[in-house]
Amino acid sequence: MGGAQLIAILRGFSAEQSVELALRAWDVGFDLVEVPVQSEQAWQSLQDILRVAEGRPVGAGTVLSVEQVHRAHSLGCGVIIAPNFSADILEECRVRDLDYWPGVMTPTEIAAAAAAGATTLKVFPAGSLGPAYLRELRGPFPDLRLVAVGGVSLANAQEFVQAGADALAFGSSITEAVAPENLSVISALVDTLRRRDR
Repeated sequence: MGGAQLIAILRGFSAEQSVELALRAWDVGFDLVEVPVQSEQAWQSLQDILRVAEGRPVGAGTVLSVEQVHRAHSLGCGVIIAPNFSADILEECRVRDLDYWPGVMTPTEIAAAAAAGATTLKVFPAGSLGPAYLRELRGPFPDLRLVAVGGVSLANAQEFVQAGADALAFGSSITEAVAPENLSVISALVDTLRRRDR
């Protein structure tokens, strides 16, 4: 699922709210739904979303241990997303044929994760760093797949795409992003990403 372009991060919602938001996100054009697994409630949300996914990709986020990889895989997740890079988690994902998206910020972290074999890198916190920072990363890293995560919203999404983001993750702004009145904005964003990806 490395080709996902729009990611919905569902953090802190009830299981019922998470399922509702996941279905809405897929309906309006999001490729991947991620649940950060930082509590038992989050694991329940993840499990309930997987029950209605019908083959659509679901990721476990904020994964910090190999044990969490095992649990996510046993539930049926295909993508493991983390705030940092871990060689142990990368290897476990290789063994289990899972996509692994480690979090990176500096050029050193990006180069190290890429050298180890990570192919999709989560630039975090993108909102604090800004689109200009991501644009500058494209100089030394023109071919790496970079996902802008943290602080991405409808207000700045196009700026991140223009700066070179291959994909965008909406977290705190997800309810706004999937609201019916913003369908045209999301559709335009999807079109822009797909045209550039051809």
